[in-house]
Amino acid sequence: MKFFSSSSFLRRTLVFMSLVFFVGISPAFANDGKEGKGGDEKNDTPEKFLERKTKFLANLEQEITVLQTAKNCATAATVKEEMKKCRKELQGGRKKIREERQSMMKNRKG
Repeated sequence: MKFFSSSSFLRRTLVFMSLVFFVGISPAFANDGKEGKGGDEKNDTPEKFLERKTKFLANLEQEITVLQTAKNCATAATVKEEMKKCRKELQGGRKKIREERQSMMKNRKG
């Protein structure tokens, strides 16, 4: 029987056994919705939702401003050195945003 002697049979068996194993073990890692990083957002009040939404939109505006400034700088650049300056300004803006968010997280946690 050529079918059973080929290495493809072993590969198919291995794939099948792996599939059975992962399908069998996946319910053990299922999240029932009670745990999570975001806390109890399902029971949040509308005020909490609006507060989070406002912060999210403010963060987006901050990022858009940094990106728009970098875009304007890059558009106006005529030589390599000017592009480097634009890139540095973009990195500095992103770093400033990151530091502000990290300090907000520290203040919120402790």
